[in-house]
Amino acid sequence: MLFKKERSEEIILIVQARIGSTRLPAKVLRDLCGKPLVQRVLERVKNSTLVDRFILAIPDTLENNVLSDFADSNSFLLSRGAEEDVLDRLYQAALNQRDDRHDNFSIIRVCADNPFVDPGEIDRLIKFFREGDFDYAFNHIPALGNMYPNGLGAEAMKFSVLKYLWRETKDLAHREHVTKYIWHHIERFKVGILK
Repeated sequence: MLFKKERSEEIILIVQARIGSTRLPAKVLRDLCGKPLVQRVLERVKNSTLVDRFILAIPDTLENNVLSDFADSNSFLLSRGAEEDVLDRLYQAALNQRDDRHDNFSIIRVCADNPFVDPGEIDRLIKFFREGDFDYAFNHIPALGNMYPNGLGAEAMKFSVLKYLWRETKDLAHREHVTKYIWHHIERFKVGILK
């Protein structure tokens, strides 16, 4: 195992969002029963009872300025970073929250295009992640026999794992899809499969 056993006390949830979706442009602003999709997601995740801080991580381009208002209206911290290098955007958002004395905290990652993300499932993931002292755990996709449908949960990882990913990978696909490196090198990580 690459990552030392550590009890991650603080939990920081980061929602990543952007306007520039190629398949469905501006999908996070699409109306969902009277509110934009991103608003629905932020309102849902902030009902998690085990999260200490919430961040909305968006690209630092002009077209994404509209998203900063959603951070303010939902009491989220705002972090801006690279449009295409999502791994760097997430890492910088987390790094800005880091206590200079240690990296002993964990990240919960949620995408702003999952309107059915469930705060109860996020809390369930956090408990599972902490109890198992995993490097990475998930319940956001159906994989490895976990029986979850797409989009209800999240991904959890130690900040030290995020830092490792940020340092190690130069592959553009791994930089755009934050945890793809973990999935391609799963034997290097202690992965928790929440069923």
